[in-house]
Amino acid sequence: MAVYVLLVSGFSAAHPASATEVSDFRSGLVCDPGEHGWICLRTEDIHLTGQGRCVYAKQEMPCTWYGFSFKYSGNEPGTLLVCRYRSAVPSALGNPKEVLMEDDAEGSYSLPLEGTQGTFYNPQYTIFGIREPGQAVDTITTRCSIEGKEVANFRFNIISAEIPE
Repeated sequence: MAVYVLLVSGFSAAHPASATEVSDFRSGLVCDPGEHGWICLRTEDIHLTGQGRCVYAKQEMPCTWYGFSFKYSGNEPGTLLVCRYRSAVPSALGNPKEVLMEDDAEGSYSLPLEGTQGTFYNPQYTIFGIREPGQAVDTITTRCSIEGKEVANFRFNIISAEIPE
């Protein structure tokens, strides 16, 4: 079973309608998962190498970092980015503090956009794991919207190492 982590940095109440514009959308591998990180390789294929270190449910584990980012303008501060995801392979979902769901295949999360303009960056990680020969590659599709208007539609193919036969 794979473990996916969405780093959710907060939640805010709904705000009046805004004309938030999104540009320069990027998704793929992350360089420097900290607050000043960036998407350094645009790709849908995420090969789990376990070369990163992550904290999941209070335990440090090997992982691979990926995510998405974009620039925005014309924003009412606190406007929510609402993302809905669907995974081909059910997995555990959690964060550095706790496991939030087991065998999760779909769901949503909301993140506030701060300021009237800026760059939004959402690093995520998957804990390193190995799959059985022939086991499906997980495909996670995500659609994000602001006040009902879709602003991003992307997918990640999560490719785990395969046990040799």
